[in-house]
Amino acid sequence: MGDRALAHIEKIINTYPIDGADNIEMAQVLDFHVVVKKGEFKVGDLAVYIEIDSIVPDGLPAEYNEQYIEKRAKRKSASEDDQINIEKEIAEIVSHNTRPEFEFLRSKHFKIKAMKYSRFGIISQGILFKTDILPADIQPKVELDVTEILGITREIEDPDDAPAIPRSAFHRYMMKYKWFRKYFGNKKKNPGGWLSYFPSPSDETNVQKIYSKLYDQYKDEEFYVSEKMEGQSLSIFLKKDKGFLWFKKDKFGVCSRTQIKKQHCGFIETANRLELEKKLRKINKSIFVRGEHCGGKIQGNIYKFPETKFLVFEVYDFDEKRFYTYDELKEFCITYEFDMVPILDEHFKLLDNSQDILKMSNGKSVYANVLREGIVIRLKRDVKVSFKARSPEYLIKHGK
Repeated sequence: MGDRALAHIEKIINTYPIDGADNIEMAQVLDFHVVVKKGEFKVGDLAVYIEIDSIVPDGLPAEYNEQYIEKRAKRKSASEDDQINIEKEIAEIVSHNTRPEFEFLRSKHFKIKAMKYSRFGIISQGILFKTDILPADIQPKVELDVTEILGITREIEDPDDAPAIPRSAFHRYMMKYKWFRKYFGNKKKNPGGWLSYFPSPSDETNVQKIYSKLYDQYKDEEFYVSEKMEGQSLSIFLKKDKGFLWFKKDKFGVCSRTQIKKQHCGFIETANRLELEKKLRKINKSIFVRGEHCGGKIQGNIYKFPETKFLVFEVYDFDEKRFYTYDELKEFCITYEFDMVPILDEHFKLLDNSQDILKMSNGKSVYANVLREGIVIRLKRDVKVSFKARSPEYLIKHGK
C-alpha cells in the first residue's frame, strides 16, 4: 500500500540467454525479467531497476528542446543529403542533455513501458541501469529507493489523480546534489487534505516485487482473487463526531486516490448519483470505503458501462483502526448494497512462482469480451497482505 518506489537498487540474481538473440539476454531482479545487452550485467551486480509506469527526466534544456523539435520537423521533408546534415545537427543538440543516460528514451516520451519482442517470444517489464547513473555520494544498497534522487515521476493517466504539487524540471535536476536533497528532497505537501487518520493511498505492489517472500510466509494460507479493474481509485468516508447533541457534526467526503475532492467533479457526481453519503449514514459508523471508479469516460470505458460504477474492494474502520477481512467485506457489501469488484476465486492458494501468477492474470474481463487489466490477490484474513499481477497481454496491447 502507499506510493510505491518506481526506481530502486536490486541485485542481479540471474542472467540467461534468449533463443535466437546474439546481442541481448535476460536479466532477473526480484521476479522481474528484463532485456539487457549481452554481458552488461553479471549475477551479484547491483543495478538500478526502473518499473513500468515511470517517466524518467528529460535533461535537455528548454532552448535545445525547441531546436530539437524544429530539426525533427524539418527532417521529414528534407532531401536525403540534407537529412544527413540534419542528423548531425540533432546529434549536436542532444549532446547538451544533462541526463544523457535517458536520451535513448526520447522517442518513447521518456516513459518506461512493457516491451514485447515478438521475434523471440519474450516480454520485458521495466529497465535496468548500472548504478553509475546515481550521484557520486549515493552508496548503492539493495532495496534503496532512488525514485526522487533520479527525478523519476509516475505516469498519471487520470488528471484528477495528479500530484498536488508536481516536481519542476529544476527540482529534479537539483536532486543530484546532496545538500539539495537534504533540505528539499522529501517535503511533500498535500493541499488535497489526505487526513492523518486515513489509510494510505491505494497502490498494490507488483507481484514480481514481493512474491518470493510472500510465498515462503503464506504458501499454506487462503487468499482470494479479484479482477483488477481499469478505472480510478474512488473512496468515500464518514467520520462520526463524538460531540454532544446539536454540536455534533459528522464529516462525509469523497476522495480520489490521494486527495479529498472539494469541487464538483466526476467522483462527486458518481457519489451523488449512487447516494453513497446516504448509504454511509445508514451504517452509522466511522468508516472509509474504497473502490474502483469505472465507466463514463474513465480510461476509455473498455467495459462499455452506460453509467459510472463504484466497485468496492476495501473497507477500513476508523474506530478499530483496521481493514475488514474478506468475509467481513463481503458481508458489508451484501448488507449495505454496495457492488464489489468481481471475485474470480474465493479459495486460492499461492502458485509456485510469480511467472505462473502472471500467466494467470491474462484473460477476459467478467464484464465484457475484452482483456482484463490483471488480477489482485489478497490474504483473506488480512487484506493488507496483497499484490497485483498486471496482465502482460493487456500491457502490450494498450502500450503500457
